[in-house]
Amino acid sequence: ALGLLVCVGFYRRVLGEFFRSRAFASAFSTGVVAFSIVGLIAVGNYIAYRRLKGPWTRWDMTKTRLYSLSPQTQKVLRELKKDIKITAFYPPDEVMFVELSKARQLLREYEARSRRVKVDIIDPDLHPEKAKEYNITFYPKIVVESGEKRETLSAANEEDITNAILKVTREKNPKVYFLKGHGERDPDSASSGGMNTARRVLERKLYDVDTLTLIGKNAVPEDCSLLIIAGPRAKLQPSEVEAIKEYLGRGGSLLVMVDPPPAADVNEILRDYGLETPPEVVYDPDINVQGAPTFPAVLQYGYHDITRDLPLTLYLEARPVVKQGSPPSNLSITELAQTSSGSYALPKKGDLFQEAIQGEAAGAPTTKRQGPLSVVTIAWDTSSEPSPSSEEKKEETQPPKRKMRLAVCGDSDFATDQLIAVGGNGPLFLNLVNWLAHEEKLIAIPAKEPQDVRITPTNRQIALMALVSLIFTPLSIVIAGTIVWLVRR
Repeated sequence: ALGLLVCVGFYRRVLGEFFRSRAFASAFSTGVVAFSIVGLIAVGNYIAYRRLKGPWTRWDMTKTRLYSLSPQTQKVLRELKKDIKITAFYPPDEVMFVELSKARQLLREYEARSRRVKVDIIDPDLHPEKAKEYNITFYPKIVVESGEKRETLSAANEEDITNAILKVTREKNPKVYFLKGHGERDPDSASSGGMNTARRVLERKLYDVDTLTLIGKNAVPEDCSLLIIAGPRAKLQPSEVEAIKEYLGRGGSLLVMVDPPPAADVNEILRDYGLETPPEVVYDPDINVQGAPTFPAVLQYGYHDITRDLPLTLYLEARPVVKQGSPPSNLSITELAQTSSGSYALPKKGDLFQEAIQGEAAGAPTTKRQGPLSVVTIAWDTSSEPSPSSEEKKEETQPPKRKMRLAVCGDSDFATDQLIAVGGNGPLFLNLVNWLAHEEKLIAIPAKEPQDVRITPTNRQIALMALVSLIFTPLSIVIAGTIVWLVRR
């Protein structure tokens, strides 16, 4: 400091002339403007961070919307009627740094999308009393709670967090019944032909799952959100058919999965809705698994939320699902999964694979049903509700009446333990159940992965980039500097 004072005193005349010069005045004004701009930007950012936390202040510029919540989650958050508290326990060590960053980014998105969601990220080492309060002994953990309900997760995954929010805010879980008594697929069996995996997936997605026998009963239970008939081997009794028709008539939902003969069908029910599964088997010589035409792979889907972004699905020995007669005027039908244009269906006779090979060798059979063929079709009631009377308007506590929904699959193997984990079979089954149970908000949320986007320039482009960066840019700087020097001189 003393040395600085001595220097100022020694050069006071030179410094005085410099501070009074035009150059200093110009530099000072420029500096003031620059600092003012930086200050305004800093203040604006601070205010935006502290006050403006809504989604309108966040922009995800990635192609796959990597840092944005899915439309399903956004819908769930918009419809929240209860407050949600999310508490994340992450130790701030090097091992957990990446996971902590991802969790913070994801949870802040939830908080930004709904004022009912509050997020708290806690260091369990600094606040062991909080970890003890939630009985947390291993990390990381995420606790989602609303009122007295609480769900604990082990990872920051959007699908799990959204389902946890639904679970703690829902009054009761929808009930799914598997019909039994006709040789159907067993939801309790873990064999390759069982549906134990499907059952566990549904239970993890907040469904209550049970089996149902209609023999000797007059009606489907009132608490049934969805009835599943999975691969019946024997025909249903007339009383059972009538009970299911009555259930659909009062706005029920039915998922039918039938296999080619000798397996039975439920056409007595389906024909009322303009659909039928004829006793045929689908052959697809163009797109199939391991060269087996009776093992078609489907890549062509109808436009619907059920099949949005759905990968390839596989069907082992499937019937076609065809439209039959004139469906009711209030019914809408969509063919969801179709085989290739080169596929066809033949009446079931003998060994399926050998019959397909012989048919291909002998030429096109004259009795075949030409593709593309639907193996998954949905139908639903589109009738509008009548205008409520003045007295009905007063009683707003009654929930809106559910409308009939129906899904027909020409194969049950795709949802068994053997194939449900292959391709898009699992998501297709789950999305069908969610749609049928009027739980569209539970449509499977696909995982998002960063895209590996690479630019592969041609030789000409490489030469052009080298010319610009190594020659043109430095030469432009030299020319500009020379011109400035000549002008000032």
